Amino acid sequence: MRSKQQEPTLDELLAIAHSIGERAASQAEQAEKDCKLADEIVEDINKARLIQVLQPKRFGGLEMGFPAMVRISQALAQHDMAASWIYSLFAIHHFWRDFYAIAQHVVFNYEVGTRNYGRFLLGLEPLPAIY
Repeated sequence: MRSKQQEPTLDELLAIAHSIGERAASQAEQAEKDCKLADEIVEDINKARLIQVLQPKRFGGLEMGFPAMVRISQALAQHDMAASWIYSLFAIHHFWRDFYAIAQHVVFNYEVGTRNYGRFLLGLEPLPAIY
């Protein structure tokens, strides 16, 4: 069972998203050269629990709803579109999995605290976390 974390408010997540977006914007030139966001930006998005806004509470998520995810994406986009795009791709996977009860158990119970973007295929086999 996961330990109970203090759940952030949407306003707190938006402030964090702005901060991350500003840092991503300051690193945009290097990100363009590398053809990816800096690893620390992706890690910050994960640590801030931004991708958990659509993840069900019963699996340790925040379950704030689709409007919250869109607002966070908009906050990131005000500073860096790439960070917003990557965030949106990660977060929407938690929304899609809401429709598949078996997939939720496979994905969210596979390894506590791990990133789980696109972890299952047909047959619901867990895959390594990638981004």
